[in-house]
Amino acid sequence: RAIAITDQRNSPTEDEDQQER
Repeated sequence: RAIAITDQRNSPTEDEDQQER
């Protein structure tokens, strides 16, 4: 999910998936 890396700052929902970062 390369898009989630940039989108994690916009969507709290994506941050849940990128919680490992």
